Amino acid sequence: MVEQTTAKLLRSKKNAIVAEFEKRAKENISRMRVLDHNVLINHIPEFIETIIVHLEKKQITDEEAVLEKKAARAHGRERSFINGYGVENLIAEYRQLRIALFKCVESEFTIPTPDRDLILDMIQIGSKQAMLQFLYEKSTAPGVLKYVPKLTWQRYVVSLILISIATIFQYFLKDYTANAPYIFFYPFILIAAIFGDGIVATLLTAFSVQFFFIDPIFSLRMEWPVDYTRNALFFIFAGLMVTVSKLLRRAMANASIAAEEQQLAKIELEETVKNLHNERNLREQFVASLTHDLRGPLTSIRISAQHLLRNQKLESPERIFQRIINSAERADEMIQDLLDVSLIRSGQNIPVTMEYCNLNELIEDVIEEFKLAHGERIVFHGRERLSGYWSYNGLKRIFENLITNAVKYGAQDKPITITLKGNHNHAVIEIQNQLVGQPLSQDEINNLFEPYQRLKRAKASGKAGWGLGLTLVKGLVNSHGGEIEVRSSANEGTIFSIMIPLDSRK
Repeated sequence: MVEQTTAKLLRSKKNAIVAEFEKRAKENISRMRVLDHNVLINHIPEFIETIIVHLEKKQITDEEAVLEKKAARAHGRERSFINGYGVENLIAEYRQLRIALFKCVESEFTIPTPDRDLILDMIQIGSKQAMLQFLYEKSTAPGVLKYVPKLTWQRYVVSLILISIATIFQYFLKDYTANAPYIFFYPFILIAAIFGDGIVATLLTAFSVQFFFIDPIFSLRMEWPVDYTRNALFFIFAGLMVTVSKLLRRAMANASIAAEEQQLAKIELEETVKNLHNERNLREQFVASLTHDLRGPLTSIRISAQHLLRNQKLESPERIFQRIINSAERADEMIQDLLDVSLIRSGQNIPVTMEYCNLNELIEDVIEEFKLAHGERIVFHGRERLSGYWSYNGLKRIFENLITNAVKYGAQDKPITITLKGNHNHAVIEIQNQLVGQPLSQDEINNLFEPYQRLKRAKASGKAGWGLGLTLVKGLVNSHGGEIEVRSSANEGTIFSIMIPLDSRK
C-alpha cells in the first residue's frame, strides 16, 4: 500500500529528520541556539512516530489519538519552562519540522498527495495542541493555577505539608479548641483540595485528629458510637469541601483554557487574514504579469496575420510564418508552465519522457543560445563526459531557468560558472553567479521554490517575472529523482547545486 511505503521511508529517515530539524531550528530560531541537544529535540521523535502510525493505519483508535495529543502537549509544556521562549518560537519550530521532514523524505521519494495532506494536517494539529498547552502553562489568569503541582506525588507532598502545619496549630491551641478538634484542619483541607490532593488531606486529617487529639491519646482505637459518628460527620463535611474545591479548580482551569483558545483563535485568524491578503496580492500581481507577457506573442501573431492578409501576393512569406510560429510557441510555453505548476501544487510530478542523451552537449547547446545575447559571460567546466537517461527538454528547461535567473540578478560584470562532475551514480551540476548586494538569507532560500513568490530584491530590481521559474526547476528535478540545494555567501556568491541519477528511469 502507498501509506505503507510512505510510512516505511519516514521511519527509516526518522533520525535524519530529527538531525535536520535540530540544524534548521538552530539556524532560524535564535532562542534555540543556546539549548543543548536533549532539550532542543524534546518530544519531536515521539511526535514523528505518531505521524508514522497515522500513515500506517487507515483508522486511528481513540487511544492513539490521545497519544498524538499527549506528545504535542508534552512538547508545549516543556517549552513553556524556557525563559524568553514565546508562542511565535513554538510555531516556528513546527514550521522547521515540516521543512525538515519533506526535505529528507522527498530527496528519495515523491510523497503522494493523500499522504502529504495527512502529514500537513498532523503537523498543524500538533502545533495547535502544543500551543494550547504552552499558553495554558504560561497563563496568569487565574494566577493561582500556575502554582498547582503538575505531578501526583508532588500534590501528595503538598497535602502532607499542609496537614502537618494544621496539626501543629491544633496541638499548640488544643486547650482552646478541645471541643472542636477539626477547627484548624478545614481551611488547610480546602487549600489542599486546590493545590494538593483533597482526599489525601482528608484521610491524613482523620488520622491526625484521632491519633493526637482524641482520647485515648496516641491511639487509633475508636469507641462506638461517639467516635464513629464524629468521623462520619467529618468525612461528609470534608467531602463536600473537597468536591466544591475540585469543581472550583476545574472551573478555573476551563476558564483559563477558554481564554487561551480564544487567544489562539485570534492568532490563527490574524494569520489566515494575513495569508489571504498576501495570496490576493500575489494573484493580482500574477494576473497582471500573465496578461502583459501573453499579450506580447499574441500581438505579434495578430500583426503578422494582418500583414499577410493585406499583402497576399508576397513572394517570400516564410519569415512572417516563422514569426507566427515562434510567437505561438512562446505562448504555449507560458501556458505549459502554468499547467506544470498546477501539477506541482497538487503533489504530482511533471510528466517527462526519458531518453539517452549526453549532458555535456545539452548544457553546451543551452549556453550557445545565451551567447547570442550575453557573449562569453557564461563559462562551462565539464571535463568529464556524462551520458545517461534523462528528459532532454526537462533538463533544458531547468538550465534555461537557472541561467536566466543568474543573468537577471547576478553581478553583470562577473562570469556565470557552470560546473559538471560525476559522483558515483549521479551527475552534479552547479550554477554559480556573483552577488549584487548581500547574500540570500536562510528565510529567503526557504521560500525560493514556492510558487508565485519573488524576493523583495527581485521585485525592487524592476525586472519582470512570475515567480514560477524556480518552482518548475524543483518540480523537474524531482521528476528526475534528484534534489536541488542553494548556497549563498559573500565569498562564493549564489550556487544552485543539482544532483540527478545517471538513470532517471528508475
